[in-house]
Parts: sequence; structure tokens; C-alpha cells
Amino acid sequence: MFLCWYRFGSDSSTGRVIVLRGPVFVEQPPNRILTTVGQTEQLRCRASAEGILDLAYIWKHNGITLRFDSSPVDFHDNLEAAHYIRLREGSLEINNITLGQAGEYECVAKTSVGRISTKTHLFVYGPPGAVGGVQVIFKISLSVNFQSFVI
Repeated sequence: MFLCWYRFGSDSSTGRVIVLRGPVFVEQPPNRILTTVGQTEQLRCRASAEGILDLAYIWKHNGITLRFDSSPVDFHDNLEAAHYIRLREGSLEINNITLGQAGEYECVAKTSVGRISTKTHLFVYGPPGAVGGVQVIFKISLSVNFQSFVI
């Protein structure tokens, strides 16, 4: 109850204050995940929140938000989209892993009263890809013919 006195009288009012806590992690991925090209990995991320709050999850790869729409993922590169699947309760599945999926993954769990995040690093081992960044600066072509003499 709130009561206020002022020079010409007083007034009161009642109200209710509800204190809600932010989300807390129930399950988090390990700090590091080691895998190989072609494998499937599940990055488990699950949080709990007060029952009256909506809980949403956001996944980021190397700081870039993975967008989940009607297609598996709305990516800037549609070839990458087929690799990511959002699972129930916030987890992320990466299928047919490539070297390009290595890096930092961040799971963000948020409600209207708070947000928390956890990170993991995915290390992908496999054969090296095509050589990049190589440029021919100077080319020399040389041919030599040998003859043998019998004496």
C-alpha cells in the first residue's frame, strides 16, 4: 500500500509488485568441441525462466547471428543453410560439418527481464582445402636440350 500526505490532505493507493528473475542456464555446451569434416554435432543450450515470461534463443557464429526462418536457416550463403538446424529448447545441430563452420558459437537466451549468453569453440579437423591467396608474380620458362657425343 502506498500512502501520501500533503498539505491539504492525504491519499492512498494499493498495488502489486512482482519481482521476476532473468533466465538461467540449465544446459550449456562445453568450452571446446573437437570434430572432423563430415560429422554432425549438437550444441546443447537450454535455459529456464519464470513461467509468465517468453524465452527466446539466438545463435551466433563468429559474431554473426544465424537466422532461422521457414527454411532451415536464412543465410547470406544458401549453401551453408543446409548445415544448421535449430532444435527444440534452444540447441543447435550442425550437419555435414565443413572447415568453414569452425569458430566461435554463442547461445543467447533472453526474456523481457534479462539475457544471458554462453560460448563454445568448434574445432574442425580434416584435409586442407584449396590453396588461397597465392599469386604468380614472375614466371620464367626455360628449356634445355642435351646431346651426347661418343668419342
